[in-house]
Amino acid sequence: MRVRYLRWGDCSRKRRVLLLHGCGDAAGVLSGLAKSLAARGFCVYALDCRGHGDSSCSQEREYGAEAQAEDLESFVVELARQGVQRAAVPSP
Repeated sequence: MRVRYLRWGDCSRKRRVLLLHGCGDAAGVLSGLAKSLAARGFCVYALDCRGHGDSSCSQEREYGAEAQAEDLESFVVELARQGVQRAAVPSP
């Protein structure tokens, strides 16, 4: 499974945002928001979810929430391998 992503901004900073598009869209639709966030000092990543944009399709035809979550986790793990720290998400 190959998942493409786009990146905007200075990614040497610690302020990072990960954007996900809706069903039937691709990462490029988020470019306006991403550019705006990048102009405010954020490093912004946007994924093409599996079967969308330039990401590959699932040979097993798995496109449900669990498969999408696994792709997202794999992406975050790959960023960690590159030295990007995971974000903490506060609980309500």
